[in-house]
Amino acid sequence: MMIENIHTGIMGTVCFDGKFKGMRKPQDYIVYPIQTDGDNSKARIQSDKTSGYIDLKSGEVVILDGAHFIGPIKCSDILNGEELLLFKSGIESTASGKAGKRNVFSDNSGAAGVLSLGRM
Repeated sequence: MMIENIHTGIMGTVCFDGKFKGMRKPQDYIVYPIQTDGDNSKARIQSDKTSGYIDLKSGEVVILDGAHFIGPIKCSDILNGEELLLFKSGIESTASGKAGKRNVFSDNSGAAGVLSLGRM
């Protein structure tokens, strides 16, 4: 398993369970909002224990040893084509200038078009 249980979280962005090379157990990750003027080629992800990114063109997963986007690389992996497509579909389905619920909103408008990012 690499990515399972893709769903929308309270911020209106994608959440998923991820278990990547070198991890003993899956972790619950949230994908940070992608703003229109931001870089939509990488999805920043964070769990309680780790953070990192998934390159939406190549499927490369980089997990850092720390939850605050600092620290050495803990592990890296590559999503297969099907996982990458499902992940990008989930992200694009949450595209909105006012994503979220329960008065927690974020600008996730940059998520529109991530499906068109081709695999390199």
